[in-house]
Amino acid sequence: MADVPDRTQDVSIYGPNGSIGAEVNVDNEQLTHDQHAIDQLTLIANETGDISNKTATSWQFFAENDLAFVSDYSATIGSPANETDFILLHNPVASGYIVRIKAYAFSISTASTTAQFSFYKDVTVTTDGTPLSIENYRTNGATGVATTYHTPTVADRGEIFKTFSLNSGGVGISRLDEDLAVYVLEGEHFLITVYPSSVNKSFSANLSWAEELIPV
Repeated sequence: MADVPDRTQDVSIYGPNGSIGAEVNVDNEQLTHDQHAIDQLTLIANETGDISNKTATSWQFFAENDLAFVSDYSATIGSPANETDFILLHNPVASGYIVRIKAYAFSISTASTTAQFSFYKDVTVTTDGTPLSIENYRTNGATGVATTYHTPTVADRGEIFKTFSLNSGGVGISRLDEDLAVYVLEGEHFLITVYPSSVNKSFSANLSWAEELIPV
């Protein structure tokens, strides 16, 4: 076996046909990189755990593993044209998952209408309201833990953390991407409201999210 002349150099191991069969890296930075890659492959193989730093997009991972969902609601807001609780999402107590908001899509079906959509966390709810249907992004995918509702009874909207205005010269559709950065923890509610500029206007909202298993 040949000696390694310099312990700071990487070593290549060649196979019988002259090709490199393996490499031994002694550079700490390279070793760290290699370990990170191994860790990410392990997470993919296990299909569980915190995959926030996975090389492929997190959303793709969630969708491929039955953990991506969507729900929507459409309604006409009558009189008065006040801020209206539109969609409520609930992550149940002890669900075992963190709900991570992916995106919203909004539409106005009436021309020359404006509306402000607002987003609230830490919502206090008296009753959840009427259940909405939820679809898994995969055909025949599993049912998730989160539930969604329309017309909830809200005691306190809690913390408003974002507003979004939609102005429709014609029929308007707009999308807002959170890139999974908004977290709804166990036991929490997440609320979307709409405040129209005038009465008897029709609106639609679409909410998509992923459910991430809480590591034990």
